[in-house]
Amino acid sequence: MYDDQGREFYATLTGIKGHSATFVIGNETIIVDINEIEKRWLGDYFLLWRMPPDYRGPILLGQKRKIVQWLDRQLSIIQGRPPRSQNSLVFDDTIVSEVKKIQLFKGLVPNGIVGPQTIIHLNNEVGTEEPVLIKQAQG
Repeated sequence: MYDDQGREFYATLTGIKGHSATFVIGNETIIVDINEIEKRWLGDYFLLWRMPPDYRGPILLGQKRKIVQWLDRQLSIIQGRPPRSQNSLVFDDTIVSEVKKIQLFKGLVPNGIVGPQTIIHLNNEVGTEEPVLIKQAQG
């Protein structure tokens, strides 16, 4: 972000409620009107997120690691169904199809690859305390 003199500084967005945003800048917490952000921010950001257990990179077709069990549990919560048998669960065409539906619904590219954005959206859907991604309408 930039101050009134055009000097760059870093801030951590910790929350948005209504038309107010809460930031931590150094040791100080401030609340500002969202309209003020446009005057001071060029759009660059880093998103910090917590990886699920056993996550080593995008989940791809044919994988059998524990991350596939985690993925199926997330999908089962969203779909209101029991998790599949966890024994040798494979990231197969059925799970890929379910992932694509979620990706499409959330405005992501429906490629069936489970990377950071898809994981964050899955966590948001099941109500975990993770970063929230919201697709903003183009205007």
